[in-house]
Formats: sequence, structure tokens, C-alpha cells
Amino acid sequence: MIDIGLPPTKNDIAFIRSRNSRFTDKAVFTEITYKVTPAWQVTGGIRFFQQRYNAVSDTALPFYDNFERNIDSQKANDRVVKLNTSYDFSRDLKFYATYAEGFRRGGSTGVTLIGNFASLPQFGVYRPDIAKNYEAGFKGALFDRRVNFTLAAYWINLKDFQFLARSPSGSSIVLNGDEARSRGIEFDSQIRVTRKFDVSIAYNYTDAMVSKQVVYVDLEPGGLISGRKRTTTFPAGARLPGTPKHIITVGADYAVDLPNSATLRLHGDAVYKTSAPSTLLSSGIGTTEIPSSFIANARVTYETSRNLTFEVFVNNLTNETAFVGGKPEIAPTPVFGLIPVRPRTVGVLGRISF
Repeated sequence: MIDIGLPPTKNDIAFIRSRNSRFTDKAVFTEITYKVTPAWQVTGGIRFFQQRYNAVSDTALPFYDNFERNIDSQKANDRVVKLNTSYDFSRDLKFYATYAEGFRRGGSTGVTLIGNFASLPQFGVYRPDIAKNYEAGFKGALFDRRVNFTLAAYWINLKDFQFLARSPSGSSIVLNGDEARSRGIEFDSQIRVTRKFDVSIAYNYTDAMVSKQVVYVDLEPGGLISGRKRTTTFPAGARLPGTPKHIITVGADYAVDLPNSATLRLHGDAVYKTSAPSTLLSSGIGTTEIPSSFIANARVTYETSRNLTFEVFVNNLTNETAFVGGKPEIAPTPVFGLIPVRPRTVGVLGRISF
């Protein structure tokens, strides 16, 4: 840990933070599969775990002569389970169903709890969140296994879900909601057009939203002295950030045999995503959207018979202005930020295998 000590001399440094954290995770788990019939199997698993989190953070605001040290500690003793069953209708068609639980640890938000930009003490940490996932689908092959596919539907319930927001004083903060859910369908396929030509097609539909309204009450700037607070509401039905409703992915690979047992491989892929909220929509300032995007990539690979491979690639072939996420709103002024993807990138790679 870096101990920054007393606030430094006032200059152009407005904010300093130093944090040292330690996280340990101990677990015991097992999984058992039972064959009910040659075509029907049932699998069950359980994981017991113990997690501990400790953090020491120093925060200084030199312009306001504020210095603070926070010591946060959390521990969790819990278990998650998994149940799965599948049935083979034939050599080329399988049905499966899965119930699985997930657990994501909590932590320290690092927001200041003193001075002009303080938050209330309860917002110094955020709690773990828990997911319960229900999924069912089919895996199969058609036309003498020239077409392979997976089709699935899922429903995920989230409890105490974590999301990124801004405090009324403008600090980035992780908050816990109450309940959210995500549901959707997934389809992907691989098609062997010829012995040297393969095509892949995938489609995802996701409907992810807050199930129960979240009300967040924290101090306004200078609230430690004035006592003023601001209430922000994240309503039920607000879409979860960074989750486009539709994603379509296509890809193609073609192999060309060359003299001396060399091979030239041509690859191309593209992903189309519809727009998505960049942050969780609130009843205050609102949010901005991540625009829809189309990203294409291409790659040419030359493989020699001497375990040498040379590759030329172009990512973001059309130099699309696209974004992968966004930053939360900053109160009280609606300033938003989007996180861009890399522009067109051209590269060359060489590999050698021993």
C-alpha cells in the first residue's frame, strides 16, 4: 500500500487516491453424473466457498485540505449448485436443460466519506450479487453432419445486481440494485459448404431489464455540512447497460492448397449489434445509447510445410466508428462518455511450431 500521508501542496493536483486490496477465495466442489439410460444422463454439482476481501484506501482532495483513510472488509460463506440433464434422441440430436447458480463478490467503492464530495457511509462498499440461470436447448447435426447447430433459450434472475453509477458529487460508484432479469435465445451454426469452404452464422436475442425499482439517496456536494441529499430512481423496466437486443454474427473460411504442401487460408467475419443503453437509465439526467454497429474483420494465413505460419490481418475493416460501452452520468450536469472500439488496425504475425 502507498501511504500518501498529508495532502500535498496545492497545485494542479485535484484528486489523489491510493488503494491496497487483498482477496482470497477458498472452495471445495464436486460433480456427479448418473446414466439413467444409455441416452439419458443427469449431472449434479455443488461448490462450497469462503471469500474474504480487505482494502485500505487513502483519498486526498488538496484544494479542500481533505485527507481520508478507509478500511473495508467483507467475507462471504456460501454455496452454488448446478443441475443438468440431457437426452440423445439420436446420434445427431441432443436435448439438454440446465439450472446453474452464480456468485460475484462484493468490494470497496473507494468513494470519499469526508469533505465536500462525501457520500454516505453505506456506499463505501457494495454487496455480492447472485445469478440463477435456467437454460434449455438442442444441439444437433443435419445433412450427414454438414450442418451443426445449437439452439437455446435462457432466463437469468439477478439478486442484488451490481451496476456502475455516479454519486451526486460526481464520483464513480458501484451500487447494488434489488432484482433484475435477463432472458433470450441463442442460435449458432457451422456449415460445411465444401471440403474447403466453411460458413458460420449466429444470432442472439437478449431482453435484460431491472425487475424492481432502485431508489438511491446520497449526499449532494457539501452535504456533510448542509445535510442536503439527492434521490435518484432507477425504474423497473429500465434496460441493463451494454446489452444490445440483437446480435448477428457471420463468418467464412476458405482453404487453398498450394505447392510443397503449403496452405493459404482466407477468413472473414462480421458482427452487427443493435443499439444499447450505455448506463442504467435513471429518473434524473437520463442516459445515452451505444449506437448500433457493424464491424468486419479479415485475415489471410499462409501455412508452410515446415511449421511456419505467416498472417496478415485487418480488424475493423471499414474503419467503423463504434463503441463497446459507456460511462455513467455525472450529476448534476449531463456529461456522457462512450468507450470506442479500435479504428482500422492492420497487422502482420509470424509463428513457428516446434
